[in-house]
Amino acid sequence: MTCTIFFALPLILLCTGFGKRIGAREAALIEKKYQELESTAFLIRQKADTRAYFEEGLRRLSLRLKTSSDQKKFLSHSLYALKKRFPGVFQFTVLGDDGKFIPELSDNISVKPISQKIFKLAAETPEKSFQRESSFNGIIGFIRAAFGPYLNPEDFRKSSSKGLIRSSSSPERAFFGYFLIQSNYSLFVSLAKNTDWDILAARNLCHSYSSFTKRREISLGLYDFSHPNRNISSEIYDALSNYHRYSNQKIRIGNRLFFIVPITTNTCLWTSESIGKLHQLDQTQMGTWVVAIILFSILAYFSFKIMVIEEPFPIAIRQRLLLLFAFAGGLPLIVVAFSGIEYLAEKQKSMEEELAEQTEQYLIGFDSRFQQMVVQLEKYLNSVCNKISIGTEQERKDSIKILNSLVRQSLAEVMIIDKKGKIKEYRITGDLPEASGLRQILKKIAGSLLASVSGEEKKGSINALELIMDSFGHNSYDMMISTMGRLNFQFLGNDRGWEFASPIKSSNGKAEKMLVVTWGAGKIDNYYVEKKLLSAQRDIVNSQGGNSSAFLWAAFPIRDTAGYRVVPEKFIYKNQLEKYIKQSTVKQGSSSRKVLLNSQEWLITSIKTKELYNAYLFAVRPLKPIKDEINSLEKKLWLFVAICLIMSLFLGNTLSKHFLEPIRNLSDGALALQKQQFDIIIPVGAQDELGELAATFNKMIESLSEVAHGKLIQEGLLPPKTLEFEEYRFYGQIKYMSQMGGDYFDSLILPDGRMLVVIGDVSGHGVASAMVMGMAKALVVRETRTSNSPEKILSSIHEILLLILARSKSMTCFLGILDPKTHTFCYSNAGHVFPILYRMGEPPIELQAPSFPMGIVKKIKYQAFFLDFQPGDCIVFYSDGLIEAIKPNGEMVGYEFAKNGIKSIISEDPAEMSKRIFEWHNQIIGNTPQSDDITIAVLTRKGNAQPKKDMFSPQI
Repeated sequence: MTCTIFFALPLILLCTGFGKRIGAREAALIEKKYQELESTAFLIRQKADTRAYFEEGLRRLSLRLKTSSDQKKFLSHSLYALKKRFPGVFQFTVLGDDGKFIPELSDNISVKPISQKIFKLAAETPEKSFQRESSFNGIIGFIRAAFGPYLNPEDFRKSSSKGLIRSSSSPERAFFGYFLIQSNYSLFVSLAKNTDWDILAARNLCHSYSSFTKRREISLGLYDFSHPNRNISSEIYDALSNYHRYSNQKIRIGNRLFFIVPITTNTCLWTSESIGKLHQLDQTQMGTWVVAIILFSILAYFSFKIMVIEEPFPIAIRQRLLLLFAFAGGLPLIVVAFSGIEYLAEKQKSMEEELAEQTEQYLIGFDSRFQQMVVQLEKYLNSVCNKISIGTEQERKDSIKILNSLVRQSLAEVMIIDKKGKIKEYRITGDLPEASGLRQILKKIAGSLLASVSGEEKKGSINALELIMDSFGHNSYDMMISTMGRLNFQFLGNDRGWEFASPIKSSNGKAEKMLVVTWGAGKIDNYYVEKKLLSAQRDIVNSQGGNSSAFLWAAFPIRDTAGYRVVPEKFIYKNQLEKYIKQSTVKQGSSSRKVLLNSQEWLITSIKTKELYNAYLFAVRPLKPIKDEINSLEKKLWLFVAICLIMSLFLGNTLSKHFLEPIRNLSDGALALQKQQFDIIIPVGAQDELGELAATFNKMIESLSEVAHGKLIQEGLLPPKTLEFEEYRFYGQIKYMSQMGGDYFDSLILPDGRMLVVIGDVSGHGVASAMVMGMAKALVVRETRTSNSPEKILSSIHEILLLILARSKSMTCFLGILDPKTHTFCYSNAGHVFPILYRMGEPPIELQAPSFPMGIVKKIKYQAFFLDFQPGDCIVFYSDGLIEAIKPNGEMVGYEFAKNGIKSIISEDPAEMSKRIFEWHNQIIGNTPQSDDITIAVLTRKGNAQPKKDMFSPQI
């Protein structure tokens, strides 16, 4: 449980947090790869229009032919390659620069008359071909006979060297085109629209892009759902099935990502890429868990050793407390940190989405305000028209000035047409080009329109009116009459643009002339964008408080080419964002994406305009303010975490100091006691439990100081450990259980020349027993002055102890007097354990003298016993602490065990023998705590025959 709470939980939180960070990195990497796949897919889809693809290929053929040294050979190889790559699609008819048929380069001789007629028409200048009405009608008849009744001749003329036109009269050949190739060759091409026509370009592009995308590990291909093919990998099949079922464009199958876009109703383009880098993230995540498990195992192992096996902790208490507080503060901080990071990531994403939505709405608003500009321009044109008068020469000059000003301001093309369709006399700067279909049409119908406005009979060419009917629809003529004085968007064949027509009336109220103001497709839109885009950009910057920058621009796809006209032309990121512009035109909707420009991240948003003609609005807004705000919040988050961690460590250090300083003082005091330095006083500190403990410790030191002095006094009462008297030697040693004890031994030379040996044991331990022992010492010294026998001395001491102690304490005592002259040892015993006599060649002899201890029974009679002390004899005196000690198996040492054990360590030197006895005893009891004082005294007599010196090998 401890490991789970203190180790597993934070590690799980850490790993979970790291897992979320790795998950975010994985999502970002996947999104980046999806963008790469999307770019590739939309790049192919953009060029997947087969008609436009072939047009572009023929134009490139024309440009490459220019640099060829052998143009005929190059053209032959190029045409052969096209027919081989697209079998059954292309048929070519090639004419020389003089219009002569070149059979070796041509496929179908049946179209030779048509191609030569087209060559002749294309070679004519526009003025010549449209000057004569008969020629104009001839063009109409020829074109419609060849390509269908609904073709405008202008469509064909404009397709020359530019593109292909659709045929409505030939079921076999769907498209025709005429190309002037460097003026040396003219190429008439017809194309068959086979069953694979719609995917021809996409299929060829996939083949071409395969060699390029392999280096990026991107694969791509086409799939026809109307003819399912299972001869593909299971991953591709699963991804296509998912797309077909749920219309998901972004699909992940195993370790591959797929992006799928439709090409036709039944065919889609798929792009795929491996997510190999994600394995590194998976390995990182797995490595994090492995490290966490290893770390948890190590911590759990040390926890088990310390808490279960109870091994000593290797770290000091203060460091442990610091770690504890760091952990206690760090655990919630981990949760806060990772939750905060996750919140900031979500907030950044939300802010970016909000910025994208705000920008999109701003672009939509900019697009919608175009109609307001159209209404204002219409009012302005009507006011201009009211100021124009062509009566006198001066009025004419003034009117021309007004019209020239209109041209300069609005980039319009202005002309004044009279009833006869003449405009040369009143040509204005910026007039339409001569080849304009609108100009030719208005020249034909001007008289009829002016007549209708003035209420007169319609005039003009019937053929021209029919042409207008074909171009606009059956009611277009009446519509032009009803919309006079209004700004309208018109479709005149392939010409599209804004048109304003208003009659100029003379003084008699008749409409004599007509003012026509036109803008080609995109010109008025371009005018609006150029005039308003800069102020709109300032507005969007000011909406952010002026602390950021933004760039707005518009892209107008150029018809019949793959290029784009960008406004403003000097847009600094034009080249860098060209790919994105192309993708946006393919998507045909609004979109947003993050891009990297000049090492800075920007958000690019685009919309397909509804009001502006065939235009796309783009906005690039910096993400730096959002990142700065997120970074600022992240810094605050880490600052908060750091402050909390520092506070935890500070509190841990402060509290550890508060708790450990008194403990350290107590430890110093205990160390001083160990060194018997009793003059130390530890600070009491605060009036709390630790303060009370310090005060108690000081009192204890004071008491121990008294005990130490008492011990010194007690040690002073004891005789020297060694006493040598003639041929006798005596050695005694006490091992106290505590500082002071009740054991006592003594040896002294009496006035009559005899030697006194005494050993005693006061009941109990500590100071009280030590005091009784001191009293006994004094009594022994006193009694030896008046008594010369052991039994009398013991009796006298007994009476005094009984009187003073009132039986609260008792004392055992063995007292003997040795006469060195007669070698007689007279002794008496007051309840003490029997000493042991070791004599060479004989078993140990107990000096038995049964009796009661002193200070217990009132009437006691002690007896005297005599022993002949022979050379080499050794008497061992001891206290009961020696034989009552507990061995590791729980048994006492015992008298018999001690008696036989000491026998093997007899020595002539009493000090050496005492040392051996203590060492033997220590081995016997091992680590068992000492429960009583132990006293050992040895008395030996030198002998002529030396006793055997056995090695120290105690019997255990």
